[in-house]
Amino acid sequence: MSQGSFLPIADRSELVAELRARWGLADGWVQAVGCLEDVELRVAGEGVDPRRLLRGRWTLGSLQGPAAGPYGVVVCRATEAGMELAAGHLVAARASGVTAWLAEVGTEGSRLAASEPEQPEAVAPPPPAAPPLAPGNAW
Repeated sequence: MSQGSFLPIADRSELVAELRARWGLADGWVQAVGCLEDVELRVAGEGVDPRRLLRGRWTLGSLQGPAAGPYGVVVCRATEAGMELAAGHLVAARASGVTAWLAEVGTEGSRLAASEPEQPEAVAPPPPAAPPLAPGNAW
């Protein structure tokens, strides 16, 4: 059975700092959902990966990554023009109703996955065939 722990993040706290303070030395995988405010993302670019500041309130659709980071995120929100969607590595954000979960590595489930495959059980040979019937003793 997998081991894990939940962490409700205090509203208005800095999410990356909270996650690293709680689980930065852990060996595991973090997931989280909730809402964020003033999100700063690092996104892929030509040469240098630029940072983008997304002002206002955003739904945290997904946060995932190793316990010490980096954390990949997908955020979205509704606007007058429709839905806005952004993704990247989370640099900073203030939490608002965020709950995180750490799936710990080194638990029973991960040991099973890393162990040697099970050897198939030996199959017993079939019993010997019955001797043939003597002539005249047929059914």
